[in-house]
Amino acid sequence: MQHIHQKRGKAAIDAGEILPSFFGIAMHDGWKSYDMYTNCRHV
Repeated sequence: MQHIHQKRGKAAIDAGEILPSFFGIAMHDGWKSYDMYTNCRHV
């Protein structure tokens, strides 16, 4: 999935409403902002 936002960081990720409510395995680049979401496994 992809969400486009003017900014980066937690506010932009939360606005997309994808990762904050995702429970599963998230495959992404190693961007540090993703690490604060502990409800899923990061690979």
